[in-house]
Amino acid sequence: MDYLIYVLAICICAPLLLMMIIADNKTRRLLGFMIIGICISIVAAEFNSIMRDMVFTSLDLFHLTTSVTPISEEVLKAIPILFVAIFITDKRDILFTQAMSIGIGFAIMENTHILIQNIESVSLFWAMVRGFSSGLMHSICTLLVGIGISMVKKRRKLFFPGTFALLVAASTYHSVFNMFIQSDYMYIGALLPIGTYLILAYTLYKRQKNLTYE
Repeated sequence: MDYLIYVLAICICAPLLLMMIIADNKTRRLLGFMIIGICISIVAAEFNSIMRDMVFTSLDLFHLTTSVTPISEEVLKAIPILFVAIFITDKRDILFTQAMSIGIGFAIMENTHILIQNIESVSLFWAMVRGFSSGLMHSICTLLVGIGISMVKKRRKLFFPGTFALLVAASTYHSVFNMFIQSDYMYIGALLPIGTYLILAYTLYKRQKNLTYE
């Protein structure tokens, strides 16, 4: 079914849209950016499919997912964050939550699509890896761009080279994860986003705790 990804998107987005109607403003924004992440996942899937069939026809799945898809996906996920930072606000807390929401929405759509495509071979272990590791990876990469943009936006000379460097860093992280997860060292790939997330969560906790004492 060629349009399966659109069927899945409607089934996931419809309840979120209904929730947005009755949610408060902050929750509505988070849900909205999750939906944006879901839509970006669809665009990325179509774009990667076109690139695979028309441009990178000689690449196998391993090389495609370690050299092409990380770049396209991280650039697409960064576009809404760049738009918000340039035209709306560059406050770190806002970009932080919106970037995280986009990453989570993207991961939900991607995991669901892959699940349906490989329904005969999935397992609980697969679900754990996709849910925690892959899901966190997408969120962390987008979050890296969001936090970084909030810093370089205030320094105009650094904005364009800084944004490029952030996209390179996010794409590299994504590529390294894909490389490990498809190798004999899959456990390293699975633990990489979890370890990064725990360090990030601890850093934010300490920062919030220090602000409370001040």
